[in-house]
Formats: sequence, structure tokens, C-alpha cells
Amino acid sequence: KQYDDIKEQAYAEVRDKYAYELHIIEEKLALRGKQAKPASEKKILRARKKEIETLKMDYCTLNNFEFLNSLPQLKVFSFTEGMSIASPFLIDLCNSEFLEYFEIHTNKLPRFPKIINCPKSLKYVIYNFDVSEVNDMHLDSDIHIFVRDKYQSIIKNNNIIDEIKYLSLMEKYKI
Repeated sequence: KQYDDIKEQAYAEVRDKYAYELHIIEEKLALRGKQAKPASEKKILRARKKEIETLKMDYCTLNNFEFLNSLPQLKVFSFTEGMSIASPFLIDLCNSEFLEYFEIHTNKLPRFPKIINCPKSLKYVIYNFDVSEVNDMHLDSDIHIFVRDKYQSIIKNNNIIDEIKYLSLMEKYKI
């Protein structure tokens, strides 16, 4: 009980801190005319905004993806190699209304995770790993998916992207 309370408080603090900072950045970028910030400052503000909106996790273990619901401004999530996931088989994105790019890149998982409550903003789901048990993966038809070649035939989605497109997305989203 105490652990859950501390965890919930930490999530709220992180969410509030970055929501406020993001609000200030957006206000500064919206200024026009004599009040507008110089181009050099706008460049710094845009870079910081992108940092807040991007979460790239390296070399850690996740028990679940609940923390994503505490980061509603998140646009890019990348969970990269060298990490482990305890039980990623249900990923609820109910509060991720701005999320565009979701990636899991790890060595191997038992099966494809099921993503529920996909936000309308979600454009790309990248599953770059092997599975030991092949299961159906159902995502909205307007979401572009990257999976390793050997799994492409089981995906119930016409928007499979190839390796070249995947590499260009990594560049675009600074992964």
C-alpha cells in the first residue's frame, strides 16, 4: 500500500512538473511581434519541448507500462535493446493522447503485446523483437507497423512498413 502511494505521488509530480514546463515553453513560442523570442531562444525552447515529448529508455527492467498514463504529453516512446520487460502483454495507452511513435526493441518476448485504447494520434508501432509464440496482432488499420520479416504474414493490418521506412522514422523521431 505504501509503495503504491509513493509510486502514485511520484507519477503525479513528474506529470505536473513537465506539464507546467511544457505550458511555459508553448506560451513563449506562441509570442508574436515585439514580444516574440529571438530565433536562437526559440531553437532552444523547441529542443527542450522535444526532449519532454520523447521518452527513450535504455538498460532497465519494466514490470508494466502504467507509467505512460502519467505522461499525457508524450509523443515518442522507445524501449530499446538491453532492457527486459516482465509482462508486457497488455499495454493500455488510455492517457497517451499525443503519442505518435511507440517502439519496443528488445531481444525476445514470448508473444506480441496487445495495445488497447490506442490514441488517434498513434501513427507507428514498432515491434523489433522475436517472439517464441506467434499470436494474432490486431491494431487499427491506420497505424503503420514494423515487425521483423518472418512475422509480416500474420499481421492483420495493411500498413506494414519496411526496413528503409523504419530507419527513416528513427531519424525523424531522433531515436
